[in-house]
Amino acid sequence: MKSGLALLLVPFFFACDDPSDLGLELESDNNPLQLHKFETVIPASTLYIDSLRTEHFTTSLFGRYQDPVFGEVTATSYHSYSVASGTLPGDTLDYSDVFLILKIKEAKADGIVGNERIEVRECNEQIHSDVKYFASNSLEQKDEVIATHDFTYDPLGDTIINVPLSEAYGTWLFDLLVKGSDTGDNQDSLLQNKYDYPPLAFNPGSGNAALYSIDLDDDTTGIYVEMTNGSGALEYFQWDLKNEHFASLERDRSGTPLSVFNSDYQEEVLNEQAYLNLLSGVYTQLDLAPYLEFAESHQQIIINRASLRLAFEEGENSPVDFIQFYYPNSSGRINGGAVVNGSLVNNVLLSEGAYRPGSSNVSALTLGLATDSVSYEADITLFTQILSDNSDNEDDYLAEKLVITSPETIGLGQTTFIKSDIKLTVYYATVENN
Repeated sequence: MKSGLALLLVPFFFACDDPSDLGLELESDNNPLQLHKFETVIPASTLYIDSLRTEHFTTSLFGRYQDPVFGEVTATSYHSYSVASGTLPGDTLDYSDVFLILKIKEAKADGIVGNERIEVRECNEQIHSDVKYFASNSLEQKDEVIATHDFTYDPLGDTIINVPLSEAYGTWLFDLLVKGSDTGDNQDSLLQNKYDYPPLAFNPGSGNAALYSIDLDDDTTGIYVEMTNGSGALEYFQWDLKNEHFASLERDRSGTPLSVFNSDYQEEVLNEQAYLNLLSGVYTQLDLAPYLEFAESHQQIIINRASLRLAFEEGENSPVDFIQFYYPNSSGRINGGAVVNGSLVNNVLLSEGAYRPGSSNVSALTLGLATDSVSYEADITLFTQILSDNSDNEDDYLAEKLVITSPETIGLGQTTFIKSDIKLTVYYATVENN
């Protein structure tokens, strides 16, 4: 590849159009280097992708939220649980209470919401560690309800949902603790998590108006059995929810701009916007054709700097915190599973350093919000040089389109891109033969 050496000919970074401001002495008529600028709008569309893995995160989703653009998303969360820590009752502690605590990492709501409801049921089947679970999966639930809890939630102040569970469920857990208090097989089975507890399902009420991201890694999240001794002192035993889990999503796009989507990987050009909301199943796709056409008509160029800026609407309700760019394969699909498993090359746009010859730092290009808080900005100099080299060598392009996604695939963010303000700016040099 010629770009590795060619980039040494001129300064690597600059952000102006006047060569004299770059520290380049180009005034001589004999200097063969000529600097140029190319800028183009990158066409964007909205892509619907139905499949979304929800099991391999340290968070899970519960609740319901309605958005005028993205429609309604309803999330039911399924959880296995296992022993965390606590005091065994022996013959000195009596059962007092049982409750579920959910530490909320973030919530999506339009201010304070009242009349929120969580219903907890056991399930008839286990969650398996070697199975991939998607948003369309669910478990059969038992008829018996072990909790129905109504609450009010303030996203700016609340971080905990405390759910009282049924006495029947609590005494069942307490009986397991009593059996496990004696050394031997029962205690080993309890403390070594050999019991197959029925997974729990957290169902939202029909009138819920918020989506909640449950922090499963937080030590507070768990099921607690409360016990008391003869003097009234309280002791606790906890099970955490860090093991197998997933979330099931129901999507309703009726009455929204997204109602046109009815099939997997359907692509649409919608108004002046392109949309990104993984929970709703919509992704933004970029078409690199304007740059590829430029590269084909400009042979043997040296890219000094290339930047991509993606602006979104001001006042956006919780934009996606971080974005990445996946390559669609020959059938137009992205290979998210390969990326999750570490196969980044040829599946995702890499960080600048990963394209340097001999680099061992292979990582995906991940963009956070720019300093203006209304855009994402990226340096993609080496990527654009590779595309130019592909054209020169008549190779297949490394990528012709990019699908914008996020490493936080079950995050609560949503972004509405302004299509006319998705721009690629390329500063490049040519060698003039005298």
